[in-house]
Amino acid sequence: MPGGSWAVSALQGEDSVIDIRILRLFMKVAECGSISGAADELGMAQPVLSRQIRGLETELGATLFDRHARGVKPNANGRKLIAATRSIDANYKSALRDLADARTAALGRARIGATPSWLQKMVPIAAARVTRAVPSARLSIHVAPGPALLNQLLQGKLDLALVPLKTTRNYAGLVDVEVLSTVLYVVFGARTDVAGNGRTVSLSEFAGRQWVLPRQSHAREIFRDVHTALGLAAPEPRIEVDNAEMVFEIVAKSDLLSFGVLPTRGHRFSDRLSGIDCPELTTSVDHGCVTVRRATLDPLCTAFRQELRDVAAMPMGDADQQTPEHAD
Repeated sequence: MPGGSWAVSALQGEDSVIDIRILRLFMKVAECGSISGAADELGMAQPVLSRQIRGLETELGATLFDRHARGVKPNANGRKLIAATRSIDANYKSALRDLADARTAALGRARIGATPSWLQKMVPIAAARVTRAVPSARLSIHVAPGPALLNQLLQGKLDLALVPLKTTRNYAGLVDVEVLSTVLYVVFGARTDVAGNGRTVSLSEFAGRQWVLPRQSHAREIFRDVHTALGLAAPEPRIEVDNAEMVFEIVAKSDLLSFGVLPTRGHRFSDRLSGIDCPELTTSVDHGCVTVRRATLDPLCTAFRQELRDVAAMPMGDADQQTPEHAD
């Protein structure tokens, strides 16, 4: 347990300085209802714990438990100390967090949320550039579906979120958005087994084909919405996965189709997959950076966002040669 002593107002009204670890031992005894049970959970010898509790009572000048055959129960004094200890412990933990945050802030910290397609080139290159420019920088990059990232952003758990901007439509007035790239979502299959062979394919021609699709993603949402708009039921995938890389591998090694963002040049599956020209499903989607409305970003987050802008403006060939890639 973390150490530290905190001033506790004694039940007699005098100030007493008590180690917070002793208060936590007291709380464990109160929770368990017996000293022996608490000792077992704490991995302590019962006589040692008994001495600690007696010492606490001596320090405070008051008994804290009613003793009975089955164990102990906090008395009125004990209940007062339980309430005070909860407050003390919460303040102590808050102080530790504040100190940790202060140390991190001094080093520079950015908490970035990104949907999987951002891992293709933009986030890896921007992260590499920022960490080279700011040796003390600390980046935390969390990958999740857009709605989950936006919720975390509004809860203060992220500094900025990189998402398809359509996912922000329910957050008007709460967030600021900046378009950074336009991403093409397409049907794709193995290069050796692609329906259409270079010609335009209608959605009806996919009847009877089987699919592997990401379980939760913007691609899955588009796939479902297009079918619904046409009065069709979206086909149930034969395989659902949470990992975009696995989608690529399954499609490359089978006759299953998928829908999403193709891996760009340089990715290990880029030469083994091919897009299918299906106008009904092919969709361009703006992706961008989302921050809390009128939020002031710290310098590291601002630098990271600028690197994203620079990467977005790079010719694709230049960017592809700078980093290994992943994709939706």
